[in-house]
Amino acid sequence: MSDNLIASARLGRTHGVRGYMRLDSFSGLYEHFEKLDECIIQTRENKRIKLEIEDIVYHADSVLIKFKGVDTPEKARLLSQSVLFVDRSKAAPLEEGEYYIADLFGLDVVFDGRIVGKVESVSEGSQALLLNVRTEDGKIHLVPNMEVFVRRPDFEKKEIELLNEELLS
Repeated sequence: MSDNLIASARLGRTHGVRGYMRLDSFSGLYEHFEKLDECIIQTRENKRIKLEIEDIVYHADSVLIKFKGVDTPEKARLLSQSVLFVDRSKAAPLEEGEYYIADLFGLDVVFDGRIVGKVESVSEGSQALLLNVRTEDGKIHLVPNMEVFVRRPDFEKKEIELLNEELLS
């Protein structure tokens, strides 16, 4: 797998006695997981582990995943709440105008033609994703990723325009 990874899902609770786990897709799409042979997971301890996928099963209202060598609920439980990463080429397909959240990381935040910060990470907010913007003074400011606060990202220029500089004060 390449270093071009996209966070695609979170591993949930175990299911049954053979090591299956619930799979919670960040995109809400699951079909692309069926084509995967392997993935990288990042554990709660921030360790990255490459795993081979043995099976994907649709069960009631859940999608279950099983990894090779993870054959008991006890082994699976150790992976619970890990984030599953896939190569960008195998991630959920994008519709016109959509982008992966990971593509926001590292964008310059521009106000009135000048760079005022950089998107360092993204957090979940109650109404929208929050851009964690680090300014020159080293402080992190949370900027809602909503049209009233920022324009659509310009990935060619590697920037996103801030519409109200007061969000950084």
